[in-house]
Amino acid sequence: MDWIRSKVSQLCKEVRKDAIPLTDAFGISDYVINSPFGRYDGNIYEHYFAAVQKKHEAGAIPPYFQRQIYPLLHRNLDQEETLELDDEDEE
Repeated sequence: MDWIRSKVSQLCKEVRKDAIPLTDAFGISDYVINSPFGRYDGNIYEHYFAAVQKKHEAGAIPPYFQRQIYPLLHRNLDQEETLELDDEDEE
């Protein structure tokens, strides 16, 4: 597996310089691609931040909060605890 990860990293570095030009060669609009990265105007951070804000409205509580985050924030630190992962969270 280490060899595969190393090879993937190496190949990604090799195609990085060509990724945007190859995508642009298809002539697909930014609207259709629907990605804040690699936009024609080059404003990656501005568009990425806008996309994040649109997806995650301020004050909204994510569905996993009560099950995953709340217990961590409100645990008793005097007791020694082990964090157990649900089967669905394990890889």
